[in-house]
Amino acid sequence: MLFPFIPESKKWAKEGRKWLEKEVAYQVYEDGTFLQFSMNYHRVLIQLFSFGISLTETYKKPFSKLFYQRAYASLNFLYQCLQEENGYLPNYGANDGALFFPLTNTDYRDYRSQLNTLHHVLTKEKLFDGVLINEEYCWVQNKANPKYGFKPLTKSFGVLSFENGGYYTCRTNESFTFVRCGNHKDRPSHADNLHVDIWVKGQNVLRDSGTYKYNTSKEFSGYFTGSKAHNTVVVNDASQMLKGSRFIWYYWTQCLNSKWEETNDDYIFQGTIKAFQQLSNKATHSRIIKISKNKAQWTVIDEVLSLDQYNKEQIWHVDDFSVAFESQSNNRKVEPRISLSYDSEYYGLKKEE
Repeated sequence: MLFPFIPESKKWAKEGRKWLEKEVAYQVYEDGTFLQFSMNYHRVLIQLFSFGISLTETYKKPFSKLFYQRAYASLNFLYQCLQEENGYLPNYGANDGALFFPLTNTDYRDYRSQLNTLHHVLTKEKLFDGVLINEEYCWVQNKANPKYGFKPLTKSFGVLSFENGGYYTCRTNESFTFVRCGNHKDRPSHADNLHVDIWVKGQNVLRDSGTYKYNTSKEFSGYFTGSKAHNTVVVNDASQMLKGSRFIWYYWTQCLNSKWEETNDDYIFQGTIKAFQQLSNKATHSRIIKISKNKAQWTVIDEVLSLDQYNKEQIWHVDDFSVAFESQSNNRKVEPRISLSYDSEYYGLKKEE
């Protein structure tokens, strides 16, 4: 479209559109979640949606309705996970700094500019105010005028389930809880099933450790992609999947069941995964998370079956926040053990916590 004077342009445009639509239909699940299991890569997709829709509509050659529906669903998933105070999302999945089109001076962890642009393109309304946040839209937007009439998004409070991707969220007036409990039909990047992220007033109280570097020592590579870098359970000091070379995992974890319940006092998540198959093909890990409606209290109950002979540990990554832990094992009080944790908030950087 932009380079019609190049002889191959017409063929490239036809083939490229076909492949793009095919891959969006495959890679973006119906609920808007994404097969790369990464907030960072999902943002790349959001920018490609914005640029692609703006460009094709400028030339009056819009994509299929499914393409727009997946764009809108993707936008909704990330927006429901976003913290209004700073635009941050859980530092979940591979985070290699891929922000290919940095058209604003906002912080790398701030997703508001990119989500705002696609929202403006699809609904004709802004998600956020502010000159910096809206600058990207001014660069991208031209004559986009979607014909499908998507409604402006609003934040959902209470619980949400994104079952295709395997994500479960709970938002209250002061906190946000993000839980991963999913199947893997596509290659996982981190051993993080049943990880839970907890945010209070925009602050990441219990966090994901990030990615750090792809090309680093075996120690750090195994740590950041493994279960120890996430708020989940390790057995026999091992991850819930068996690490292969580079980006490969064996014995992919799979969700057996997951659901939300609500009582007068709590939101309750229940999920079970098939995990630690390298230790036993009958092994499962079940997690119950009770989120109090009346106070800042989370109760997490883990049960690991068919691995009685091995040691089990709950892992919690907490930084400089005032968090009190009370722990029990088989109805007996256990003193929490403090050990070294690494945090890679930005790719290539890490700090000890």
